[in-house]
Amino acid sequence: RLSTRQSHVLSLLCQGLTNKAIAQQLGISEHTVRDHVSAVLRRFGCSTRSALIALCGTARATNQTAHADARRAPGDRRQATRSA
Repeated sequence: RLSTRQSHVLSLLCQGLTNKAIAQQLGISEHTVRDHVSAVLRRFGCSTRSALIALCGTARATNQTAHADARRAPGDRRQATRSA
C-alpha cells in the first residue's frame, strides 16, 4: 500500500508533472520527490516513469469502466464504452 504522500506524488506524476513541479506543488524538495517516485516505481514493478504513467492510464480506464458498469440499471446489459 502506498503512503498518502506517495499517492499524491503518483497522482501528479500521472498528470505529467516533472519532479520540480511536483515538489513545488507539494512544498517538498525535489530529492524527496525522487525518493517517492523511486518507491512507487518499485511498488508497481516499473522501471521507468513512462511505464508507470501507462499503468496509471490503464488502471484509470479500467476503473472508469467499472464505475460505469455499476451505474447501469440492473436489467441493462449494454457493454460499457471505453474511452482512451
